[in-house]
Amino acid sequence: MSALLLAVSLVLPASADLDTDSVAWDGASYMATTATEAHVRISIHTELDWTVVGKDRVLFVLNPSDDSGTDSLLRFLEHGGHAVIIFDQAYGAPRLLKALGLEPVKSALGHDTYYEQHPAFPVIRPTDIERETFLWFNVESIVANHPLVLSIANTADRLVAPLITFRESTQILAAEVAVGRGKALVIGDSSVVINDMQKHLYGDKQFLANLFRYYCDSSNDCIVDVVVPSATHIGTWRPTIPSGLFGIQYLLDRGIDSLEAGITGLLRWCTTPEGLIFLLATMAMVLAGLYLFLPWHSQRALPQWLIQLAPQLQMTDFWVAALSRRRHGASFFRPVCVLLADIEDALSRKSPDKPLHALDDNERVSLAQRLAAEDDGPPIGASLRCLEALHKVRKAELAEIAPFIGLQEFEELWKNAHIVLKSQR
Repeated sequence: MSALLLAVSLVLPASADLDTDSVAWDGASYMATTATEAHVRISIHTELDWTVVGKDRVLFVLNPSDDSGTDSLLRFLEHGGHAVIIFDQAYGAPRLLKALGLEPVKSALGHDTYYEQHPAFPVIRPTDIERETFLWFNVESIVANHPLVLSIANTADRLVAPLITFRESTQILAAEVAVGRGKALVIGDSSVVINDMQKHLYGDKQFLANLFRYYCDSSNDCIVDVVVPSATHIGTWRPTIPSGLFGIQYLLDRGIDSLEAGITGLLRWCTTPEGLIFLLATMAMVLAGLYLFLPWHSQRALPQWLIQLAPQLQMTDFWVAALSRRRHGASFFRPVCVLLADIEDALSRKSPDKPLHALDDNERVSLAQRLAAEDDGPPIGASLRCLEALHKVRKAELAEIAPFIGLQEFEELWKNAHIVLKSQR
């Protein structure tokens, strides 16, 4: 029987190709029997009026001969519809195939098992992962007949999940495509429905039954609308918005879909050269905005203590605190310690007998007066404030505490320290 099947498939003309009324070897009348045995009711359409197709219908589209129904079909899917779409090598709806993110493989089929050793009849067995899908329920293997080998197109903008592949995993026989809120199961071999394949190959027969039931709700009767290849398409499919709360939910779902589609499109565009350039330019502008407008920015010029002190100190701790000067909760204790260390180095020779921080009140006043008496000496008040701050800070360090020193106190100390240090150069 297998040899006879092969010979007939090679020799006889396909005069009744996919004719659902024909009992010829390449007719498709037997699929009604398969559907009945699978508890599926099919309705065959030679003319499909899209204005009466409900969103909850399951379409079974047989190798469409042209793209006349493509727009309505895609709109039907985007709004939550489901369809099994079967293509063949002589497919006549290239725009539909492209819209689904798939394209024919131009290279030779990479496979290793064939029916009767004929390269036109690859035998496909599931991988461990593929076996988990419903397509392989009660199926050990299927035989393809001159299949249209598919691959995911480089320009695909939809989520395409391969379900049945040949030996090379990039070569696909069946894939599920997410289209908006709906899904399409795409098969690359329409001969799975012809009489000879159904009558003589159990795997193909059960496979077709699984295709019929793939999108059926198990809790309801399974009704499938079969659209023949040469079907006439009438009207345009338009969504029907339910009334009441269901209508509100429907509109919310559509809004979420549009948002997700927009985000997906934006992310995809960002991977292009133009998108990357725009992204880098946007990041540069954002960083510039952060520098100009975050709390550490001031409309006035940078204070003198930052301009003159920072290049000398080059300390991370200082920069962190200094750049936070507009945040009133920041303590400037560490920068003050660094600043007073310079004061101590500059004035230590003025008090050879006693460390500056150890001077008492009278000794600090006396030293401030001596400094003021020098040529270009600093005012008594400036020196005295620096000496008092030095005494306070060193005492805190010995006690291992870090008193809070705010912005205003630090800026005032810096002005006095700058005057003192300038006089000692």
